[in-house]
Amino acid sequence: MSRTKQARPSRGALARRTSLLKARARAAGVRARFSVGRAVLRMAASLELALLGPRQAANERNLYLETFWFGVLNGVSTTFLEVFAVRLGATSFQIGLLTALPALVNVVVPVPAARLLDQRGKRLALLLQTVVWQRLAYGLLALAPLLGTQWRIAAVVLLVALATIPAAVLNLGITVLIGDMAPPRDRALVVSRRNVILAGTTMLVAMAGGWWLDLTPFPLNYQVLFGVGACASLLSLRYLRRIRLPETFAEARPAGPAGLRWGQVRAAWGRLATQQRFLRFVFSAFVYHWGLYLPAALYSIYRVRVLGASDRWIGSFTTLHTLATIVGYWLSGQVARRWGEERMLVWGAGGLAFYPILTALSTTLSPLLGVSVWGGVFGAGLSLALFNVSLALAPENERATYVALYTVAINLAAFAAPLVGSALAEAVGLREAMLLAGGVRLLGVGLFAWATLRRGPQGAG
Repeated sequence: MSRTKQARPSRGALARRTSLLKARARAAGVRARFSVGRAVLRMAASLELALLGPRQAANERNLYLETFWFGVLNGVSTTFLEVFAVRLGATSFQIGLLTALPALVNVVVPVPAARLLDQRGKRLALLLQTVVWQRLAYGLLALAPLLGTQWRIAAVVLLVALATIPAAVLNLGITVLIGDMAPPRDRALVVSRRNVILAGTTMLVAMAGGWWLDLTPFPLNYQVLFGVGACASLLSLRYLRRIRLPETFAEARPAGPAGLRWGQVRAAWGRLATQQRFLRFVFSAFVYHWGLYLPAALYSIYRVRVLGASDRWIGSFTTLHTLATIVGYWLSGQVARRWGEERMLVWGAGGLAFYPILTALSTTLSPLLGVSVWGGVFGAGLSLALFNVSLALAPENERATYVALYTVAINLAAFAAPLVGSALAEAVGLREAMLLAGGVRLLGVGLFAWATLRRGPQGAG
């Protein structure tokens, strides 16, 4: 009886089978890791709900998503608006106006806006309206190059100033909204996360925008950039309207007459006189913001006209600055937990005081990359500390009014300082004006230390 011999598999077949088994094992491992990842995300979501409660967790998610879409417009405007004006032929005085007129709007608007936000029953409805008007004004910037040469810069300055009116209400409203929806123990974390999201979106838009502007002819490149940025940022409306405030807030602040009453403003100023720590803080911030805004109109002129920066270089500066800002927010959280908000304020303001000095000492573009990192790290600390200290020193039942008065003070500096800085640059030179700005900032650092590190009750002198 003959037996049939079973054919042995060839070496090639064995190798293919081994590869197939290894591939299946890798796929199983990947599925297992994804399963673990999904489980971790579910656990994190459950933990978030347990710690924050479903309403606060949902509010925070919607706030972060709103911030992401606003970040698209923020990345376009903060990175390329002044460069756009420079390429349209703006002078240093006109660039100064581009910074100063919005600041003047912020002097006039916050106090009546605070009365609206303090007394209006439908606060979110007001914020939604301001979002639409702000985005519309920035979208219209795309039409500026179509105007005659003598009208282009005037149109850009006017539109930016008009956009600042709803933006001032929106910024004040978001500040108060965070104060209302997040308890004090969570407020710094919420602000840090929001700022990181805003910084990350700004960075991505600046990086992509710089490449787009270099690849496309002027002015079409800027027209598309501002148009797309304004339209995309409207998606923030979807998430802002989903935020729900606690019922206790609605009961504590019933709707009232929306109009501004100057008697109420005078009464608020009278109460403000008893808040000595808040007054010292506001005065110190006023002086420091003089140094902060004195060179505000000079950076773009220095980079583009003196050092010859392209749009890609401008995008690179913003990208590095934003990456450093994200790291800076994390470092600021560590500093605040270890030293407190007041010391973090002095730390951030002291580091940022050297930003215009280092810029003035840079005679080529490459060192400005490091200067951008420096400004991002310390600017994040200053921003976070100013926000938290202003909320901490403002009485809770009139937080919007006190934050508005602080906003008015710093915007008085923001209005006058860029115009003075432009005049100084014409008189003594760009570098010398930036060095002087660094000196004013160092004076402000000393005042911050005097105002916030000096202990005593809120109403004490």
